[in-house]
Amino acid sequence: MDIQIITAPVVGGLIGLITNGLAIRMMFRPLKPVYIGRFRLPFTPGLIPKERERLAKSIGEVISRELINKDTLKATLLSESMKEQFSAKLDEIIGKYRNSGDTVGSIAEKFFEKEKMQEKLDNAKDVLAQTIARRAIEKDIGRTIVDYAYEEIMSKTKPILKSITASALNSMKKPFASRINDLIAGRSKPLIENFLDDEADEIINTPLKDIITKYQDRLPGVKEYLWNVYTDIITKKLEGVLDTVGIAEIVSNKINDFELLELENLVTTLMRKELNALIWLGGLLGFIMGFVNVII
Repeated sequence: MDIQIITAPVVGGLIGLITNGLAIRMMFRPLKPVYIGRFRLPFTPGLIPKERERLAKSIGEVISRELINKDTLKATLLSESMKEQFSAKLDEIIGKYRNSGDTVGSIAEKFFEKEKMQEKLDNAKDVLAQTIARRAIEKDIGRTIVDYAYEEIMSKTKPILKSITASALNSMKKPFASRINDLIAGRSKPLIENFLDDEADEIINTPLKDIITKYQDRLPGVKEYLWNVYTDIITKKLEGVLDTVGIAEIVSNKINDFELLELENLVTTLMRKELNALIWLGGLLGFIMGFVNVII
């Protein structure tokens, strides 16, 4: 009886250790089905190799729904901490260029090839020139000029001639306004483009440190504006981006792409402490059950 009090709990503990260790091992092993003749042995392959696709899909859906979802990402990306980091990064960039000799053009060339940059600049000037000319015509600049000229002439005309002059000028207003608008439509675009060329060259060759110094007082407003743009993009576009990216599918595909040995190593490395705890818990429970069995 005395020996049983010692051996039964020890044997029970060993059985608990072995069975839990074997159960954990069988989560991955064997990696492939084992056959005896035409019959496949039960529990082969292991649980994870056998159900990998289903598990990968379930894990992807859980991560997409519970961890990397729209609300979680939005709260993180728009948090006060993120805003502070955003502001600090802008300050770092501004500080870098405040003491550099880089110009607007030299910075642009780091992101675009010179020919591409010139092409984009030419396109921008063309669009801007057309827009300015069109807006001028839409605002009926010709009529504005004619009205101003009319007021000036009438203010300098002798009272005795005003009625005659007014009648003559009124009959000429519409044709003159139309003619001026035609001139703006036909000739303003090259003039505007030449003006934009001069302005663009001046801007491109301007050192960034001069721009930063000149607009120092406006930098807080610029930073706030950029943060608002960022916030607007995150608020309006994040859900569409997540739907397009497909977090669940990415996670699922990544898990399925792992070699089984690599996946086993990953899981056991991440959960080594927990898995060992399960093995020792099995041993403890076996020890207790062996002791209880002897007492009963």
